Amino acid sequence: MKRILLSAVLSAGLATSAGAAESFTKSVVFTTSGYHGSAALANFPVLVRLSSAIEGFDYADVGPDANLVFKDAGGAVIPHEIDTWDDAGTSLVWVRVPSVTATTTFTMVYGGSDAAGANAPADVWTGAGYVGVWHMDEADGTVADATGHGLAATPAPADGAAASVRYAGADAPVGHARQTGTSATKCYLSVPSYDSFAVGDTFTMSGWVRLTENVANNPRLFSRKDSYSSNNGWEIEMATASPASFNVRGAARDSGTCKGAFSPNLQNRWTHVALVYDGSTCTVYSNGFALVSGTVTPATDNGLPLSIGCDSDGSEANVRGAFDECRLLDAAASADWIAAEYATATSDSFVAAGPATSIGPDGGTSLDFLRKVSFTVAYPDGGNIAGLPVLVRLSADHPSGFAYTDCAADGSDLFFADASGRPIPFEIDTWDPTGESLVWVKVPSLGQGTTFTMYYKGASDAANDPSGVWTDYTGVWHLNGIGADDPATWPSQGLYPNSTAASGIDGHLSTNSVPGEPGRFGKSFRVNDSTGPNAGNYAEGGVWVNDAGADSPLDAGGVFTISGWFKHGNWNFNWDNLFYKRMNEANNADPTGSFMARISSQVNETKVSIRGAGSSRVRLENASEMRESMIDNWVYLTLVFNGTTGAIYENGALCRSGTFNVATDNDAPLVFGNTVAIANGATGEQAWNGWIDEVRYLRAAKSADWIAAEYAAMESGSFLSAGAVENVVKPMIIFVQ
Repeated sequence: MKRILLSAVLSAGLATSAGAAESFTKSVVFTTSGYHGSAALANFPVLVRLSSAIEGFDYADVGPDANLVFKDAGGAVIPHEIDTWDDAGTSLVWVRVPSVTATTTFTMVYGGSDAAGANAPADVWTGAGYVGVWHMDEADGTVADATGHGLAATPAPADGAAASVRYAGADAPVGHARQTGTSATKCYLSVPSYDSFAVGDTFTMSGWVRLTENVANNPRLFSRKDSYSSNNGWEIEMATASPASFNVRGAARDSGTCKGAFSPNLQNRWTHVALVYDGSTCTVYSNGFALVSGTVTPATDNGLPLSIGCDSDGSEANVRGAFDECRLLDAAASADWIAAEYATATSDSFVAAGPATSIGPDGGTSLDFLRKVSFTVAYPDGGNIAGLPVLVRLSADHPSGFAYTDCAADGSDLFFADASGRPIPFEIDTWDPTGESLVWVKVPSLGQGTTFTMYYKGASDAANDPSGVWTDYTGVWHLNGIGADDPATWPSQGLYPNSTAASGIDGHLSTNSVPGEPGRFGKSFRVNDSTGPNAGNYAEGGVWVNDAGADSPLDAGGVFTISGWFKHGNWNFNWDNLFYKRMNEANNADPTGSFMARISSQVNETKVSIRGAGSSRVRLENASEMRESMIDNWVYLTLVFNGTTGAIYENGALCRSGTFNVATDNDAPLVFGNTVAIANGATGEQAWNGWIDEVRYLRAAKSADWIAAEYAAMESGSFLSAGAVENVVKPMIIFVQ
């Protein structure tokens, strides 16, 4: 019996992915949402972590040969290298992505046999400009060069080679690390000369270092000199080990002006160290941050070995500790590149993974649907905005032909795909079969004419994925409310459940706040109940988000963007608080004051003020700057700080900008609608007398185009155009004798 597959000409199912059909059964979409640089990085190797932490990922689907293929957003195969494979834990894979921004997506397909040539370590690193890359994964002996240039790192000297063994600790930054010498045995790693080193031109040397023993005689971290006084080569020398200071030398003995102190100390902790030389100036980085820059005598190409942990001939002191992931780049890397090199090795969120999804025999997503509707971005302004979630509204006969009876009762059979048929994340904000449903969809690109498709009336294995939608944001709170229909269940100091940020930071609702009131999008919350036993006592209401201390997602030092929808019921005669992250108002001169934003309106004026750590501020001064009244009217306010300048936007349009004191990091909660006092169980003051909805927080200063598009994507009915609902006609299978 033969089976003939007839593809219907008059209708099509899900779009196939770029390229020929393949035999893979599963896919995972990754987003480089943890990159926060100012420019795209070309051909940057990112670290992908595979484990059961990825929803739906199972090593059993991969197969014993680890057949993986990675593709860029256009469907082209991109090279990868399996660094560490552990089918009982976490596997590490380096993937060279053509262009890395905060919204870049790429896809891993697996569960098949058509992966020949995809695991291509040399292409990962040479395509990025690296001359030598040493993962340090070997248990002992020679360390391989992943670039394919043959620059193996050999333990030296010969009588100490046995001391160069795998680092015994479990905290190596990437996979395994290599131990170097001890107080009893001198040992380091030596790489033979290679013409492409070109150290007399430009280069970047980087690696992870951990000192296990103090060395008083100035050990060399990385060197291409045979002594500190030689008039060629270069080296980075530790002047002292605890605290760790350093000198950088070029061709001459003098260390020039490039010297300083490592932060943090290298003693008993892993630190990422990078030395960038552009031909005249060298810059030293620690954990992705520039410590110091200065000029040194030009570093000439001298034909000597590159030494990791000592000088070229081993005559100076050596590092007593361990090295991991050392790299030599044949270029002067940018600050963004160095920061990303550090972040991709340390941050689990640098690359965000969507859920594992099934793949059909045509290369598209294997899902069974009967209905589809296509959407087109009609927004004309701002160029190509990437990574911004758009709002899809569904109701009876909108889009034309849409009916709730075609969907699951809770909307659980929805599925969204981009123009190439790849799944894109979405979140059902509000599902109301008797009215309007709201769905946030993260479209890879929002250029005018961008299309995406919603499928339904079927069985979906692509679940509602809030964290995938909001990976570019630090925190997003829809404020839909809990216990909205029963006042007895209104929470006091209760956990607010609907933070959709990738960071997973949750808000808390204070005493007398009212969740579940009609909002701008679905439900909102009111700072207090105007009809309850504490009517008018708005000082006791609000929402707060706890700060986790050092390196908290809420840290605002440098840059931030915060926004929300506000509607006022009746003006107080003083300032009402919108957002607050200061200990209190009185610490105007306190350098840890972070920021706050407030609004006031009287008979003939409206004032919106945003402050940093001190008393300086940016403020709207009169009613003409506020285009809309906020009394019984929803207005979208956005506050932006770029490190020196603050700006206030109303409904996507700039109202006022100016300089104010830096908003420094502190441990205070971030509060919506009140002061920090409510987070400590006390009564607040000058609370917002009204409603708040859809609060969003970013540790980035967004552009005017982004802010205008963000507002339009929520507010404008013409941001998206929707086609009519279509039937999905399946290919027919006919059996013939």
